[in-house]
Amino acid sequence: FFVRVTTVNGTGSLAIAKGARVTNALTDVWRTESAVEKKISLTVANGSGNSDEMIVRFRDDATEDYDGTVDAPKVLNDAGVPSIFSCSPGVDYAINSLPSSLDQKTIPLQLNVEVDTMCTWSANLTGFNSNESVTLEDRLYGTVQDLTTSPVFSIQLNKGVYANRFFLQYSQPQKNVTGTTSSINNNSGIEIRAIQSDVFLLFTNENPGNANIAIFDALGKEVYESQNTNTSSGRIDISLPEVSNGVYIVKVQTPSATKSQQIILQK
Repeated sequence: FFVRVTTVNGTGSLAIAKGARVTNALTDVWRTESAVEKKISLTVANGSGNSDEMIVRFRDDATEDYDGTVDAPKVLNDAGVPSIFSCSPGVDYAINSLPSSLDQKTIPLQLNVEVDTMCTWSANLTGFNSNESVTLEDRLYGTVQDLTTSPVFSIQLNKGVYANRFFLQYSQPQKNVTGTTSSINNNSGIEIRAIQSDVFLLFTNENPGNANIAIFDALGKEVYESQNTNTSSGRIDISLPEVSNGVYIVKVQTPSATKSQQIILQK
């Protein structure tokens, strides 16, 4: 077994007391049944049958940063065996645990291919509801595959490192969303409206504070972000002339309120 400290570059020690030893075979103490968790297992195999697995899972005790107790850093494989993992600045994950509360998440992947080969991706999804979406995006070819209905994906790849090309996209229906451009959750003091390719944010409460704003497409891909935006005027106008026609999700967070709303943008 492997032992690793809870911080990526930290130090630590492991001590096992003599009292932890057993003198009889108690097989039932080593494994206990765990509840079914929401999990994506993604395996990549090359033409020689060598394969590697990575996991993305959703837990109540996880954050979007590195968590030493529920995440596992990636250890790259030897020559001839592919390495697949999710990544964020400074951390490569063999197991990436994310908060259960997320509505959307774009997860960058990296694939290291040791030989020219046909790579077969196989996804195993557990714990997801039928209305949740998990897709694999290839941004080089502009393709998106729904892993909930088509879990196997094959592609010919040359030897090399493939970063910033493949992405997992996760999304689920927004909470408290019952319309398109109508006002939802009026008590938040935030109104979201859309006309053609323009989005208008109205802040009706006094002194709402600065706002964090994000807009996602139907696949969970972020198309706009603004942090600590001044709301003192009571209104923020956002123009999105480059986006395609379709359904989008606007998320606005201030120190006192959070609101998510579905809108329709048309050029």
